[in-house]
Amino acid sequence: EYCGFFDYIMVGFYKIGAQRLMTELYPENTYGLYNDTQMIIRKALISRGGYTKDMYEEDLAMVDNALLVAEEGIPEDIDIDLIYANPFMEPYVNVDASINSAYNDAVSENPDVDYIAEYNQWVKDYFADCDNVTITEMSGPARLYTYNPNELAEIIIEYLE
Repeated sequence: EYCGFFDYIMVGFYKIGAQRLMTELYPENTYGLYNDTQMIIRKALISRGGYTKDMYEEDLAMVDNALLVAEEGIPEDIDIDLIYANPFMEPYVNVDASINSAYNDAVSENPDVDYIAEYNQWVKDYFADCDNVTITEMSGPARLYTYNPNELAEIIIEYLE
């Protein structure tokens, strides 16, 4: 179901340039990481290759690979570092007003719940028995590379070393 008919149609949608009509596809420079020229280049790259046939094929392969992992189990001989965003962590929770509001509303409704700890708990539970899996949480939105690319790069470099 992950790669259904809608995804297949999206390939053609992008091929004819119809995505240009959907301005929400183009990210804003919310955190001031890019200059004006870089933002123009980002928009051009998204317009040119936002969802290609190769991306669709990659999504299909990802589904097949997920089924294979579910069948065979998580590899035990490979060190795995999973990096997950946690928007409720400092400092991001105070950077994004809508996240801050949602977090404060949730805490006021359920003061006994530790939302920061619970945010990625399902991932921690899933890999709890895997000694070769490290889970790293970073403060920020789902697209960590737009919020804090330097810290993300440091984590990846440390893993590779």
